[in-house]
Amino acid sequence: METLEIIHYLKDGDKLIFFLPRHLRAVGAYSLFTHAEKLIQEHNPSAILLDLSGTEYIDSTTIGTFLKLRACMLGRQGAFLLANIHPKVARILSDMHLYDYFSRFSDEALSRVREKVLDSVPVIDKRFLAPWYLKETHECLVKAAPALKESFLPLLRALEAKIALSCNQRAGV
Repeated sequence: METLEIIHYLKDGDKLIFFLPRHLRAVGAYSLFTHAEKLIQEHNPSAILLDLSGTEYIDSTTIGTFLKLRACMLGRQGAFLLANIHPKVARILSDMHLYDYFSRFSDEALSRVREKVLDSVPVIDKRFLAPWYLKETHECLVKAAPALKESFLPLLRALEAKIALSCNQRAGV
């Protein structure tokens, strides 16, 4: 049984700071994205910072989520930064050929800000993790790191088939 860890966040001036848990997988990443989207609309931040100091594992959906948030912020002339990247996450990003794709910085004080946290991201029930979201995040991943395309092609095809089946069922076909 998967244990979900809480994602905390803080609005600091015109920035949104998210403090990610030790392990972040698809359900948590989807929760992060849907909540961040709402906060971006409400607060129009100049930057989103993800503090990864305590994060030791991220999956491919999480990396795709980072790419989607990055694109969203760049489209708004904002910044998207990864802060205090744990060495294990740095290795994952390097293995995926994406470590240099993201703007990064280190700030020990940021980890201490966690105590001023305003709220936590509501976790979405994994039954509602949409196949289209998984497909989008992995398409972002393949676009950013084309060398990964062959590895993710079976997953993308399976998700495409699942989405088509779902659409056909809704249409009564």
